[in-house]
Amino acid sequence: MELKKYSRIVVGLERDAARPEVILADEVTGKVTAGNDWILHMDYAAVAKAASTEHPGDARMITRKTERGIFDLTMKTVQLLKSLEALPEIVEIDTDITPELKASGLGNAEFSRFINGAINGVKAVSPETKVMLFYPEGFNNEAAHKWFNRFSISGGKPYDAISVACVASTGKLYDLSSNLSDLSRSFDKDMYLDIATADAGIGKDELLTAVAAVPMDKGLGYIE
Repeated sequence: MELKKYSRIVVGLERDAARPEVILADEVTGKVTAGNDWILHMDYAAVAKAASTEHPGDARMITRKTERGIFDLTMKTVQLLKSLEALPEIVEIDTDITPELKASGLGNAEFSRFINGAINGVKAVSPETKVMLFYPEGFNNEAAHKWFNRFSISGGKPYDAISVACVASTGKLYDLSSNLSDLSRSFDKDMYLDIATADAGIGKDELLTAVAAVPMDKGLGYIE
């Protein structure tokens, strides 16, 4: 099966905060005009940082503000895309909610609430849009499996697919392939590979063989 190629538009970065709607509309228009397949990548670093800065050391308020901020940003972004008649096939949710929150004493239950807020934000506007959870450590199966398992047992909402990144200078192709296959089998998800920031020292063609090797034809595509 041929792998599908996507580009991506990132929303949520601090540099975009001043005029997110203008930036998003411009980027979407460019992608659609060029006929590119693309995904929406939601980054919540700015939301998390704002909450931890506003309420330093107050885990309860940080949790409430972050959860609400993630939901609002996601819902408003998907609403804007719907108004532009440019809903993507997939919304990719970044699961790395920044070290600031990890230092605030928050646990698995709180992080699951944050991801659930993002999933709810997508589905509230477009129930048919696929939700994909992005995990940054594509070569580390132990860490990745543990994260997705904890999300599942901590009240995680249903989602459709998993993507992993190739950011690891010492990564081996075997480790990446094993991780993709294990996550797909263990959590019954379609798999994608994010090579937009790849620095693993492995060629693109080799990286894509790891996606193609996922059992049951569940390795569907890649993002660059």
